[in-house]
Amino acid sequence: MSRILASLFALLACSFAFAEMPAADKALAVFFEREYQWTLLQSPEYATLLGDERYNDRLTDRSADAVASRKVHSLQALAEIEAFDPGRLNVQDRMSRAIFLDGARRDIAFDLIYGKLPLGAGPDNWLPVGTQSGPQVDLAQLAKAGPFRNASDYENWLKRLDAVPRLLAQVTSLLEAGIASGWLPPREAVIRVPGQLAACSPWEPVASALFAPFLAFPERI
Repeated sequence: MSRILASLFALLACSFAFAEMPAADKALAVFFEREYQWTLLQSPEYATLLGDERYNDRLTDRSADAVASRKVHSLQALAEIEAFDPGRLNVQDRMSRAIFLDGARRDIAFDLIYGKLPLGAGPDNWLPVGTQSGPQVDLAQLAKAGPFRNASDYENWLKRLDAVPRLLAQVTSLLEAGIASGWLPPREAVIRVPGQLAACSPWEPVASALFAPFLAFPERI
């Protein structure tokens, strides 16, 4: 019986604790939503894979200016999330704040390692091209995962293809900055990359993975 009473008291204590817990912080929710939308805007390919079609006509800006802008944004976001007093937040909001805070601090730590180089955390890391990452991987993935249901979808894909030369020039610039600074992967890590790039730009364009959406149009087109 004593164990049953102890359990009941514990349940009552938890109930009172939850009853006294503050409501979700609206300002924090606005902050998280804004950061989420910013992430999608910065990474259009990621948005497409998530099913958000607003940026299906764009590719990530990998220019040095864009990288620098993202670094500044990370510092600003860190300052904003730190301003939320965890003591005034409920359990869920405290956890969300702690997780975001940890990620932001890690990103900034990586940014500091690179200094003024056009390299940073996340997608701006020192290995813009590898066997599992880079334009040859991302574009081929989009050719399979992107929606191709109507003329608008195909027009978006054509705009993305038009943006490929700019993307390749930006990535080339990043690679050159890596070479000049010594941020280089071991040869074995990238030995298959030339073959992957060739698969995206063969002598016969119709053989390219990027041409795949044009090999089977939906009936409505």
